[in-house]
Amino acid sequence: MCGSRSFTYATPNHEKFRCAKLTIAVFAVPCALLGGTRSTSAQPIAMEDGWVLQRVIEFENGQAAHFNPVDGKIYVGRRRGSSRDPEDGVYRVEEDGSTVKVSDGDRVACVVVDPHYGDVFFSEDYGGRIYRVPVDGTDPELWVSGFHSGDDDPVGMAFAPLGYQGEDVEDGEVRLVDRGYNGPDEVWQFWSDESEGETRVHADNGLLEDAVDVTIGDAGVFVADRSGGPNGSGRLFRLENDGSLAEIVTTEVINPTGLAMDPVSGLLMVLDADGDRVVWVDPDTGQVDEFLDGFSFTMATVDTPWAGVDVTPDGNTVIVTDRGAQAIYVFGFVEELDEEAVAERILELAATIRSLDLRLFDAPNRRAAAGRRNALANRADDAAASLLDGDLDDALESLHSLLVRVDGGRRPKDWLVASTERDALAEQCADLMAMIEEL
Repeated sequence: MCGSRSFTYATPNHEKFRCAKLTIAVFAVPCALLGGTRSTSAQPIAMEDGWVLQRVIEFENGQAAHFNPVDGKIYVGRRRGSSRDPEDGVYRVEEDGSTVKVSDGDRVACVVVDPHYGDVFFSEDYGGRIYRVPVDGTDPELWVSGFHSGDDDPVGMAFAPLGYQGEDVEDGEVRLVDRGYNGPDEVWQFWSDESEGETRVHADNGLLEDAVDVTIGDAGVFVADRSGGPNGSGRLFRLENDGSLAEIVTTEVINPTGLAMDPVSGLLMVLDADGDRVVWVDPDTGQVDEFLDGFSFTMATVDTPWAGVDVTPDGNTVIVTDRGAQAIYVFGFVEELDEEAVAERILELAATIRSLDLRLFDAPNRRAAAGRRNALANRADDAAASLLDGDLDDALESLHSLLVRVDGGRRPKDWLVASTERDALAEQCADLMAMIEEL
């Protein structure tokens, strides 16, 4: 798989980096996703180097677990199969693995999160409705009451991801697929900032047979149809701007019931329900490659894992809902660092320091501010050089001498005024020290 992944750190200062380094410096997974891990007798595995199973969340009848980048939590539907089951609804997973119900729901089909504001949207395919729950609330608001006359079956939904560079959708636009159980198979759009106002994007022309998920990335909009393929398998489609569908002919037979777009590689993550796996699919060539295997999708006794795969905005964490195992699995990308790779990051820190505005420095004049800026950058340069020479202690000492001048402590006095730039420098420096400790 092409592309590179980067860490997302959350260490506020050097006094805390030691307790956080094993989580942050080694695993590129938000801390909230690492807590509450429980073991099971048989667990899925990553088939691609760099990925590891990091958390197992036991959750009965889970549906479409998705990550909320605003509060760092996982939100998941519960779908037990009977009408108006009191346990059905949408739940938030806490760091310790406990769950909090944030909304009732009738046979929840899909859960998605507005990546900008954190509001949660969920669909009910029997009722044909979409609801919105504010990120800090528990009162669902009916957002889309229906799509057309007759039976509506809204299932998979998707927002454009953070940092979206494509031209297929607009900010606040949500794409949705209607599986057409007793009605037309269609693709619709609605808006996250305005209820109702839904518009049909693709009208039923007989091509879709059981559309269950949709995803959006810079490469386009893609739809999963779990029927219509060879030997009862499913198909993947690219949704064109004019509403037409172009089939992606895959190199292996798959039954796609969940989709996510990897923001790093641009490849599709496809939940292959019949194969009990998640695979990579190149949207341009249809090439299928193994990714995650050993799930229990085929063991689900009620419904199937529609929209059961999600990826965090940085591409470092993948969340898979497995109804057969009654669990949510969280996989994280592990970056193996050596001295050269860490030294390169330290040199990037030095370059960042040299680019800082002199007004950020606590100094009597510009000349003194420039001197302090150069001194800090030189300490980063010294740390990189020591690391490449194999002297880890020297590298740590140089970074520590930099950190104490930007950490907000009382002594020695900081060389930068209080600012987001100063805090970011302290965070980066502490993270780099943690990386060296792990070498």
